[in-house]
Amino acid sequence: MNRRDPARMRWQRVAILGIITTLAIGACTPAAEATPSAPASTPGGGGSDEIGPPEVTDVSLGVRTGNIGSVAPMFIARDRGYYEEEGLNVEIIVTDQVQEGIVGGSLHLGIFDPDATVESIHQGVPLLMVAGNRQREPLIIAAAEGIDSADDLAGKDVALGLGPGDPATNFRLDALTEAGWDLEAVEGIRYVSPPGGSDARAELLYAGQVALTYVFPRHKLPAQEAGGTLIVDDYLDPFLNDAFIATEEWTAANPNTLARFIKATIRGKQVFVDLSEKDAVLDLMEAAGFEVGENERAFYEFDPPQHDPDMAIPLEGYERLLAASGVEDPGFEEVTSLDSLHLAQRALGLPER
Repeated sequence: MNRRDPARMRWQRVAILGIITTLAIGACTPAAEATPSAPASTPGGGGSDEIGPPEVTDVSLGVRTGNIGSVAPMFIARDRGYYEEEGLNVEIIVTDQVQEGIVGGSLHLGIFDPDATVESIHQGVPLLMVAGNRQREPLIIAAAEGIDSADDLAGKDVALGLGPGDPATNFRLDALTEAGWDLEAVEGIRYVSPPGGSDARAELLYAGQVALTYVFPRHKLPAQEAGGTLIVDDYLDPFLNDAFIATEEWTAANPNTLARFIKATIRGKQVFVDLSEKDAVLDLMEAAGFEVGENERAFYEFDPPQHDPDMAIPLEGYERLLAASGVEDPGFEEVTSLDSLHLAQRALGLPER
């Protein structure tokens, strides 16, 4: 998943309008599934390293993707009883309506794009980022067979976003220039934005219909087998990929529940990034209904490095994401609430960050 896709950003702006409508309706009518109410409390009972009793025990988590690399730690935490040890019953729900579910009260937590979350906050939606999920993102740009230098792209189709001037495209053009491919010095390049996701772009690359595009780890081997070349093959570090979000109200009312959820999820991430656990994790995910095929097994090791096991939200990664996405930064402290995250980190003996 790539939040800097311009078409996706347009969809997110439309979705924000729907969320605001949901807020307006919710102000007039009771939610069908209201967020559990609890008095606001201080996590840990006043700044200690011990987490207090959970304010609520049933927690619903919304995720939008069936991608193993982004959601496996939560399934690990649930399967191995880490949530149960914290007194929590966590329901993981796959839905395209993460923000809407959180605002409407049917979801308590969600994993969502930080830039889209900040855009919603700009529009008055009362959301906060409470922990990081993936803090890095692979940046891989591949050239099709027969494209051996930037000059070979003259008169060819290139899919890097909407074209020069678009923050996503500029971000990738900078990476190409660093790799010795200065596309801005080449005349006649046709910048295209084909429909479909990353798999569709990759298929066009394999077929030679697109001369250059950005791909993901699972596309690397097929691209090379099709005669292509990896021009940029790197991880952005740090780069805030996605984050856990909740409403301001739920976060304030349930700091210990949130800290316990984060603590258990950190333990799940610690398993996920341990590559010796690969087979056990993939077996678990297959049993949970996820597709586990040759690609999932061959490229498993590319997913865990995108996660920081301590679930921090790196300030630099946050700033780089907003700069690349062209979203105005209202201030890190305005869009985050990290007290419960820090409490969970302290409870596990991790540095607070």
